[in-house]
Amino acid sequence: MDRKILIAGPCSAKSERQTVAAAVMVVSVTRAICDDRLDIFVRSPMTKEPTFPTDWTGPGEKGLRWLIKACNELGVSPSSEITDIKDARAAARQCNKLRAHGFFAWFGSKKSTGGHLAEWSVIIKDIPNLRVGIKNPPQKDPREWEGRIRWVLEAGIPPESIHLIDRGFAPQGRDNPLGHRNLLNFQYSPVLQEQFHLGETCLDPQHSGGSPEKALAILENDPLGCDRSIWMLEACPTQTLTDEKQRLDLCHFVSAMRIISRRLDYEPT
Repeated sequence: MDRKILIAGPCSAKSERQTVAAAVMVVSVTRAICDDRLDIFVRSPMTKEPTFPTDWTGPGEKGLRWLIKACNELGVSPSSEITDIKDARAAARQCNKLRAHGFFAWFGSKKSTGGHLAEWSVIIKDIPNLRVGIKNPPQKDPREWEGRIRWVLEAGIPPESIHLIDRGFAPQGRDNPLGHRNLLNFQYSPVLQEQFHLGETCLDPQHSGGSPEKALAILENDPLGCDRSIWMLEACPTQTLTDEKQRLDLCHFVSAMRIISRRLDYEPT
């Protein structure tokens, strides 16, 4: 990867106004702190899996229209989760309106298994400059991550366009002195990356930490340090309807970008 990548934005925007506000915050703060040293992808999923029947389930395809419009105006690229076949078809339809560097789609929902992944990947694979992220299933055997990779490759997505997204695995009785939501395994993703010749692994510190403060500590102490090339952050200046406890507000996001800027400043000798 020639340039490093930041994927940041709300867990799910509930209006076009919130989508624009989040995109403006992400782009303005990132450019102010990191100059033009990062390729920016603004994230805003179309669909959110509900925990309870009354939970917000996302804006659907119109949310992707809002996102693409905002990204086109700001000169950056959009990113969204694919949770079902409707999301995949919406991405294939809407991404013909892109004027930016490409589209970053990621798979991470409970339905992201087996034939579903293959079907969704076939639908989106012709999007120009497509990158695909695959989140690990946190509650299950880590080897299921490998299965997800194989299904996406089988659909014809080039390996160099695939990025693992490491959000850690549920503690499940393991030692967890810092009280993290999930525990990162920094040995497992490099093995898969090398085995399948994938693109760089993305760090998702908020799903691992479970709070802004813990996410910032994970960013600061990332053992890959300056070798890390891609980060995913949930950031929005206004209240969101999902994952509120781990959302980065403006102050937290500034702190995160300062940490990443220090990584970019480092020049190996």
